[in-house]
Amino acid sequence: MQSDAPERDLKTPQVQVIEEIEEDLEANQRRKITLHQIKILIKKRIQSRWMSWFSVVILALMTVGGLVVLFIFPPFGIIFLTIVFYMSPTVFKQLDAFEQDLKTPQVDMVEGIVHLVQRSTRTTNLRNTSQTKTSISYSVQIGDRKFMVNEKVFLTFKNGDPYAIYFTPFAKTILSVDWLRDDDVH
Repeated sequence: MQSDAPERDLKTPQVQVIEEIEEDLEANQRRKITLHQIKILIKKRIQSRWMSWFSVVILALMTVGGLVVLFIFPPFGIIFLTIVFYMSPTVFKQLDAFEQDLKTPQVDMVEGIVHLVQRSTRTTNLRNTSQTKTSISYSVQIGDRKFMVNEKVFLTFKNGDPYAIYFTPFAKTILSVDWLRDDDVH
C-alpha cells in the first residue's frame, strides 16, 4: 500500500528541529545558502535587532546612571562606567553579525565528534534569599567550535557521534547537520 505523502529523508531528528530540508543540506555541502535558509536568517536578524536595540537602551540608561553615580561617589561611578564601556562592543557586534551573514551569504563547516554540554546556573533573589532560580544553557561542541542551542536542538544530537555542522560565519547560526555515523556493523 503506497502513501500519497511525499518522501522525505527523516533518518535524523535534526531534519525536523533545525528546519532542515534535503535541498538545504545539499546546498550547504556546496557552501551555498538556500532561499529557505535566507528567510530563516532574516527572521533571526529581526529578532536579534529588537534584542540588540533593547540592549542599547539599557546601556544608555546604565551610562546615565553611571554618570550620576560618578558625581555622587566617583570610585563606584568609574567602575560602573568601565563595565558599561566593556559591554558595548558585544551589543554592537551582535547587531552586525546577522547583517554580515546576509550581505555575504557563505557557509562554513566543521566536522568531528560532538560533545554535548549542559550547564546549570543558580541565581538567588537578593530580596528573598530563599528563592533561587535555576537556568540551563545547552551547547554543542565540535572541534574548536561551540554552538549555543536550545534544548530541543540539543536533544537531537548524540554525544560522541561524528557530525558535519554547516553554519553561518558571523552569527554562527546552524544551517544544517549531517550525521556521519556509519551503521554498517561487521
